[in-house]
Order: sequence, then C-alpha cells, then structure tokens
Amino acid sequence: MQHSPFVNCPIDRLVCRSEDGRSFHDGDPTALVIVSLSVYVLQIISALSVLFIVISILSFCLKTHPNMRVPSIQNLTLPAGVHVRRSRYGGNTTVRAAQTWLLDKRRTIPHDAFFYVEAVCNGWFTFELLIRLVVSPSRLTFFRAPVNIIDFVATLSFYLDFLLTHLQKVFVLAALELN
Repeated sequence: MQHSPFVNCPIDRLVCRSEDGRSFHDGDPTALVIVSLSVYVLQIISALSVLFIVISILSFCLKTHPNMRVPSIQNLTLPAGVHVRRSRYGGNTTVRAAQTWLLDKRRTIPHDAFFYVEAVCNGWFTFELLIRLVVSPSRLTFFRAPVNIIDFVATLSFYLDFLLTHLQKVFVLAALELN
C-alpha cells in the first residue's frame, strides 16, 4: 500500500510532515511553497466541483418549471373537409373545401440554454471522473466504490440522452436530404 507524503498535512497548516516525522520541506526550500500552493489549488478545484453540482441541480430544476419552457410550434396541414376543434372550450367547425394550415402549440420543450449548461457541467464531471480514475492506485477498487459507480452512471446518462435525442435530429435531417 502506498503512503502519501502528506500524512499529517491539514489544509490550514503550511508545514507538512512525513510519516517519519520530518518536515516535508526539509532540504528543499521551495517544497513548502509548492505544498501550500497545491493545497489552495485543491481547495479551488473542490469549490469548482461544488459550484458545478449546484449549477447542475439548479438547471435541472429550472428546466422543468413551466415558465422556463418554450412552446414547440408545429405547422399542421389538414386536408379539406376535416372537422377541427379550434376553440379551447369546444365548438367544432368544418373546414371548407381547401386545405388548412394550423399551428399546434400544445407541447413545450426546455430552452436550449439549459442543454449548454448541462453540457458544460457534465464536461466538468467527466473531467473530474477521468482524473480520479487516472490517479487511482487501483482501478478495480476505483470501479467498486459506490460513489464512482454513481458518478459514472449519472455522467453516462447525460451522454446517452444526448445521443438518443439531439443526434436523432441530425440523422432525421440527413435522411431528408437523401430523399
């Protein structure tokens, strides 16, 4: 089992001691500066991670709120002689002999900005997960840890959603161009 040189190194202390009791910076005057700077960098990275988690949760909550959704307008072409309910409270009317075009606004979708916010947050989560995987001493232990399984499944769900919904539009447009 590997031991870290920062065994007794609380974040608020600048002097870190190794397991044998020696000061970590003995023999190297710049090591103290490097250690103290790396502690602050780690604090900034963990604050960024918490910020991305909060932004992701807030984005998820806001994109489901009715006032934050955009109506999905579809142009419908109806053949002649079709009975159409045009009023919200009833009142069927018969369309004349010509075709009619209607705008259907019953469906709403999240604003596109929420997708970009989710993409940036999940990019950070992916980066963080990969870094943790790379620096992990044991890959098997890493993949068995429940927190890593949860992070992997949560990150994977974003990419699957992206592939199944957003890229579907690209394939539909490409199929229309072939016809």
